[in-house]
Amino acid sequence: MFAEVSGFSLPVLTRNLNAEKSLYVSSGVHGDEPAGPLAIAQALESGAFSDEFGWVIFPVLNPTGLVRGTRETADGVDLNRDYKAFQAAESVAHCRCLAGSGWKFQAALGLHEDWEAQGGYLYEHNPRAYANPCQGLLFSIERTVGLDASGEIDGWPTTSPGLIHPPSNPELRDLWPEQIYLLQHHTTMSYTLETPSEFPLEKRVNAHAEALRIFGDPLQWIEDRRRT
Repeated sequence: MFAEVSGFSLPVLTRNLNAEKSLYVSSGVHGDEPAGPLAIAQALESGAFSDEFGWVIFPVLNPTGLVRGTRETADGVDLNRDYKAFQAAESVAHCRCLAGSGWKFQAALGLHEDWEAQGGYLYEHNPRAYANPCQGLLFSIERTVGLDASGEIDGWPTTSPGLIHPPSNPELRDLWPEQIYLLQHHTTMSYTLETPSEFPLEKRVNAHAEALRIFGDPLQWIEDRRRT
């Protein structure tokens, strides 16, 4: 536990931090998106977090929203728009934990869900075009819930089916999501995985759990030829 908010603990889990490279995972930023926290629990039980990397895992960043089934916290704050203004006790505590640790990550992965999605999709921030797990993550989404083939998703044009490259420059954002904050302070590469909320919960949980397995598999970290 790294903090307590409204009587709820905010947990952080760490594994194998002596590894050369570490990965960051978070879920439960939005309380009406339960598949991510459940997938982390499933992955822990099955031993899916590879020992090839160290891990820092924030499984439930918005517990008051989770118990209420609401996107926002009990105080009405959307945490994924709060990493610049810091109005919520949850985001303040989260960032204090990260800053106090001095952690730096090879990459970050946030687990989310989308009520409007026709399939799964992925946001990628990799401005330096490092070797990455993007293709593996996309294949895992396609296998489990299918890719959203829309040309535009959530107001962003897609680069390819199920893949969005939003601007990584924080100066272009009035409201910062978690991944922009992480890019500024703790990593050079981040992903947000979205599954379609209207799909059966078990299917969504399995999609996130499979993505976690792929994310921690060093064989999936390849050069992205689409950028060359």
